[in-house]
This record gives sequence, C-alpha cells and structure tokens, in this order.
Amino acid sequence: MQDHSLSRRAMRAVLGVALAALCAEQVAAQEVTAIPPPVPVPAAATPDAKLPSLHIRCDGNPPHMSDAESFARFVGAVTLLALFAPRPELPSPEKRVFGEAGVAICSQLIDDPAHREKNTLRRLPLLLARSAHNIEAKHYDKALADVVQARAEAAAEGLTSNPYFQRSMGISLDRFEAAARIRMGDAAGARDAGLAAAVAAPYSFVPVMTGQDFGWANRKDGGLAENYLAAADRMVITSAMIHANRLEDQNQLAAAVALREAVIVRAQAVVTDSKNSAPLADAAITHALAGDWARAEARAGEARANLEARDAEGKPENDRAGVVEKLDFLGILQLVREGRLDQARRMFGARSEWSSISYGARFLLVDKLRKDATKDQLTGILATGSDEQWDVMRRRILATQLQNDTNNRTLFSNILTYAKVDDYERLSKIVWNTDKSRMIGKEPIKNSRFYQVNTASAPISSPFAQMDALMLHAALLAKARGFKGFTMIAPRAVGDWMWVAFGNPGDADSPAAMFIDADKAIAELRQIIPTPEEVTARQAEREKAALKKASA
Repeated sequence: MQDHSLSRRAMRAVLGVALAALCAEQVAAQEVTAIPPPVPVPAAATPDAKLPSLHIRCDGNPPHMSDAESFARFVGAVTLLALFAPRPELPSPEKRVFGEAGVAICSQLIDDPAHREKNTLRRLPLLLARSAHNIEAKHYDKALADVVQARAEAAAEGLTSNPYFQRSMGISLDRFEAAARIRMGDAAGARDAGLAAAVAAPYSFVPVMTGQDFGWANRKDGGLAENYLAAADRMVITSAMIHANRLEDQNQLAAAVALREAVIVRAQAVVTDSKNSAPLADAAITHALAGDWARAEARAGEARANLEARDAEGKPENDRAGVVEKLDFLGILQLVREGRLDQARRMFGARSEWSSISYGARFLLVDKLRKDATKDQLTGILATGSDEQWDVMRRRILATQLQNDTNNRTLFSNILTYAKVDDYERLSKIVWNTDKSRMIGKEPIKNSRFYQVNTASAPISSPFAQMDALMLHAALLAKARGFKGFTMIAPRAVGDWMWVAFGNPGDADSPAAMFIDADKAIAELRQIIPTPEEVTARQAEREKAALKKASA
C-alpha cells in the first residue's frame, strides 16, 4: 500500500501557503518579522565522514526507488537479508543545503552523467528544487530556466497533457514559474502562471485552492483573476471575503455587495450558539459605500445587537475590537454622507491604522477625504493617497516573501508529489453509487440543510483525489435527488469531508456566487474519476497497449 503521509503533509503545506497569500492583503499592514538566515549544512568533518545522498542534500527527499528495488527490500525485510542490506534513507529536509550550494548539488543529479537521475517523476522535483535554490540565491532568471526545462521534460513524457499530473505535480511547475516571475517584477506573468491550473480545472479543489492571482501586485485586474476568484468563492468563504475587498477597491460595489450578502448566508447556514458579527459589519460598510444606507443601517444594527448579546452571554467575539473598528469606520462614512468632512478627516486620521477594514473600503474613503482637503488636513493616514498606500502594501508583502526565501522551507512546500491514475480510479465505484451512497450522512447536520459527505468508507487514496471525489459525488447526488446543484462548506486545507446542501439557482439559501452547478462539476470531474464501466474499458486499453509494447 502506498504511503501518502508525505503527500498529505506537502499538500497541507502548499494549501497553507496559498491561503496565506490569498489573505495577505488583510495582514499587509503588520510589521514584517525578520527570519534569521538558515545555517547551511556543513561539509564533512573528515574525508571518511558519510554525507547524506545528493538527493537528500538537493531537495530533502531520498532517491527514487524502483518497483524492483522496493520488492527486493520487502524480501530482505522478511528474511535474513535484512541484516546485511543498507537501510533506505528517509525524507530529511533539515539536511537540505541552501542557495548556491543547493544549486551545485542539484546540478550533479540533473546534468552530471555520473550522477544523473533518470526517472522523470524524480527528476522534476530535483529541477524544481534547483529552481528554489536559485531563488534563494536571487538568480531568478536561472530559476525560471529550471521551470522551462522541467516543463520540456514533462512534455517529452506526455505528462503535460495528463490531467492527473496537472492536478498534482504539474501545479508545482506553475507555482515556481510564478515565484520567479513575481520576483523579477513580472506581476502579470506571475498571475497567469499561478492561475493556469485553477482556470483549467475550476471544479477541482486542489488546483483552485493552490491558485495564485497575486492580487496584491495586480491592482486593477479582471478576466483571468475574476474567473479564478469565482471558482474559489464557491469552495471557501475566505475567498469570497477577499474577492469583495478587491471589488470595493475597483469600485465595483454592486458585485461587492452581492458577495458580502452571500458570505452572511453561508456563515449563517449552519446555526450555532454564537453568530459572528464581522460579516454583518462588513456588509454594512459595503452597502454604505454603494449608497444603500437603509440596508447599511440594518446590517449595522444586527452587528451591534449580536455583539451586545454575546457580551451579555459571556461569549464575546474573538475579534470584538475588530467589529467595533468596523462600526466606527461606518460612522465616519456617515459623517461624509452628512457633509461633515472636517470631522470625518479628524476621526479617520486619529488612527495610525485601520487594520480590520478591507483595503478596498479604506482606499475609497482615503480618496474621498483627500479630495478638496487643505494641506493642513492631509496628515497621518491621509498624508498619502490610495495609490501610494497600495504600493506600500505591495512592497511589504513582497518583502515578506523575500524574507521567507531565506528559511530553506517555504519554497520547498510548493513541490507536490504526482497523483497516480489509480488514486482516482479506485474511487470510481463508491463515488458513482448514488442509490445507496456510503459517502453521505443519513440526516442533515443539526439545525441546517447541510449533509456531511466524507471518504471514510472509500478505498484509501491520495489526498489529491479525495476532495475531487467528494465534489463529484455531491454533484451526482444532487442530480439523483432532483436538484440542479449544491453549495458546500469545506475545510481550509485538503481533507476527507465537506458539508453540502442541495438546491437550485435562485433559492434563498443558495447564493449565486456560491452555487455549484452539478452538470458542470460532473462534466469536468468525470474525466478523472470515470464511471466503473469506463474504468474497466480504460484498464483493458492500457493492458492491450502494454502487451503490444512488450511484443514489439
């Protein structure tokens, strides 16, 4: 049985990086924490000292082990041969070298005939590791060249047209190209590379959740990024919140309002004892910016009432101060509405930062308050306009990324393993069985219309495949139960469960921004998890091709 523990850890790491990047605009005002540079692994103390393998020193993972070698080790493990066989290396990222030294080590495995790694699926991570080491050494053009070489080698093996590769290791190629380009100042190129997998597979969880649109570097964006954000909005509520922030900054307030309201519907879809006030306060601000003060005041009233109720119950909000700040900000917008601009400027400028306010709303207010202001009134946070403040945020986020390049860890979290065809096809039978589903709960979750869907009863498979299996099964169940689609609540990282509520377009509890069309999801995902009959046919074709090749 294949061990997927490393794949799962890598997946969670890269999803963590992706979600951190998605939320970076929200925390950009925070001070960058310096990370001390790593201490490179020292050379051997004596000529006889045994160093880790070149593979370990390149990317922290052991050499490729063929099926024959694996079988030989298994035989050794159950016989006396185990007493004499050398123990295989284990993943040891702490033994990975850094920067220029890493480039030199990886180059031996890539270019030196004496040490050349021949297995493509092992070579590709080595090329990406060299790209990471080149980024550490600030050789961004060479890092990009490594990605170009990796793409060429993957194409030569037919991997770039393989949907399983594109949903796993292929994402790594996109992320390293994006990493090189953003550091070279090519923000648009970084966005296009970072979104390639997500835009190609908008109903596949891992490609979408690992997408990078570099919104903090592409301020006035649309098109590709909008398609990506729309896909992400359907899967994770955090994306919809960030998307609304960006729409505010682009003055697309009607679309921002729709997303704010969708977030409230999603947040309140599962009734709990403690409702969160922040989405209500955010929506109040966006309604006010759009000029709908009746709805702004209604949402603000709900937020205040909920805040007070939780205080009275002894269950205060985790971010109570943030909610109060949002309501204070709404008060300043009210002053602007009433024409009391001098008082609005004083109150707004009294804070050095508005850290709980979306940058879109903050920048819109900055520009309103700076218009027709005297020089004496342009102090503190009003001393610079929204464009200058955006650039400060952009440079702060980039500085954080450059600092992370020194830790010999963050870049390598972008290297994902390859998800094999078998990882998906072994799930076919249970996924396509909707008559007697073993993947969905019998009753909805208490006080909601959501059912839990999980892979606890499914064959063991790759974490890459599990979320797609859940999505496809939910879509098939929706159709089987007479619905057009569903909405979902999923964990923030790859997991083995999600909550789904079946419904139709226009349903009050199925906001358009978060509605998943079952037909579209099935059309995409059946390509990687086909019906059992299609799996049987595929396997027969592969066996036929293998026999033909063997007899040639």
